Amino acid sequence: MKMIKKKIISLILIITLILGGFSNNSIFLKLEEVSAASLNQTKATINVGDTLRLHVDGASGSIEWKTSNKKVCDVDGTGLVTPKKRGKAVIKAVINGSETLSCKVKVRACYTISKKSKLMDVGKNKYSKYSSAYVNKYTRDWYLFRSHLEKLEKLGGGTLIVKKGTYNITSVLCIPSNVNIIFKKGAKINKTSNTHTSKFKASKTLFELVPVSKYNKKNWAKKYNGVKNVKIIGEGKNEINMNYYHQGVAVTIFHSTNISISGISFKNINEAHSIELDAGKDINILNCKFSGQKGSNLSREAINLDIPEKFDKTWSACDKTNNDGIVIKNCKFKNLYVGVGSHYYSYNNSANSQIYHNNVTVENCTFNNMKKFGVHALNWANCKVSNCTFDKVSGGKGDVCGIMGRGSQRLDCTGNTFKNIVNSGSEKGFGIKVVDYELGNSSIPRTYPTFVKGSGDEETNYFEKSNNYENVATKAECKIIKKK
Repeated sequence: MKMIKKKIISLILIITLILGGFSNNSIFLKLEEVSAASLNQTKATINVGDTLRLHVDGASGSIEWKTSNKKVCDVDGTGLVTPKKRGKAVIKAVINGSETLSCKVKVRACYTISKKSKLMDVGKNKYSKYSSAYVNKYTRDWYLFRSHLEKLEKLGGGTLIVKKGTYNITSVLCIPSNVNIIFKKGAKINKTSNTHTSKFKASKTLFELVPVSKYNKKNWAKKYNGVKNVKIIGEGKNEINMNYYHQGVAVTIFHSTNISISGISFKNINEAHSIELDAGKDINILNCKFSGQKGSNLSREAINLDIPEKFDKTWSACDKTNNDGIVIKNCKFKNLYVGVGSHYYSYNNSANSQIYHNNVTVENCTFNNMKKFGVHALNWANCKVSNCTFDKVSGGKGDVCGIMGRGSQRLDCTGNTFKNIVNSGSEKGFGIKVVDYELGNSSIPRTYPTFVKGSGDEETNYFEKSNNYENVATKAECKIIKKK
């Protein structure tokens, strides 16, 4: 039938061209194909803790959404799919009561653990049969998490739900790709320092985004090709408490893509960071709290944006990859040295150019009682700090600022409120300061800022008018200290 239709259309076209004589008045037929209705996805694999948005293209009229298995996943009247448990289901869109479009949905494995949960055996690792030489009351919680995360790696991803309780973690836990960790209300992670066994020692880091199978593989992660698609979600009141463990980091993210951390309360760091973020792409840190810090190094940020150049992680390549697409939103920072920032920058010697963290957004955050800076934008490009509140920055010696931009490129700061940042002794208080900068005892060239408004004076005026200031010694200062 289709072949006959094509021949008829071709014959009509030939006759039309002949009758037209191929003159300037020739008639040209425009044949348009009518597109059929279709779903934006016909199959998908998701985790508990995710949602899937389906929509119909090329259709008009009423659309009714249905699921073949409500125990696995549900769908609302707008096509939003919410997974509930491991399994498979078919989501159907019924158009005008007749035509039906389908999407096959697979929900990955989902495990729920509590303090009373048993250890899981994974392949040759029979954790449930480990002797007290390994599993004791100080290490059991670590083995509980490790065994389940290792199982999720074997399965290609899934969800780990952590119920209420205090979990004492001695050593590093590895998070593979396609994994969600959901901390329910009352779940607490407590960093401890002694395994009470000679078999292994406590580590500095709690969570690292790397599969445990790749942990000792040299340079496994490069550029942005490390772990992908991870969510660490806090529901209700919960916390990750580092207990001032010296140089202990709560979460390490290297060479990762599409990572989200939300609703977590990070507490009590010592000469370290709550989140170490290097070579990350499309990273969201939302609705989190950061508080409590010890140590003599005032440059230590709660969230550190760094470049992998000199690190001791075997699995991470030191390839100087920058961060790109970082969103820090609706977070609270209190009693810290620096809230968000960088304290080191790198240089591309072969290209003879600076390396910048790109597209960093800090929005709707509060910074209360910082010692040095609220935000330290060192070699950040195309970045924005907006609608944040900075209340009291003091105790850091030298310049103390709500926002410090060093070598920043087109740093835009609007709608922020700065309070109680004053001169005191050797301290000089600024709401916003943007200048050039050079690392001490370094061969890396000095880094120079570029301004949104062209010149330093214009930028200063712009920042003074675009933000709010109360009891601030110097509202804004943007200038080049040392000429190139």
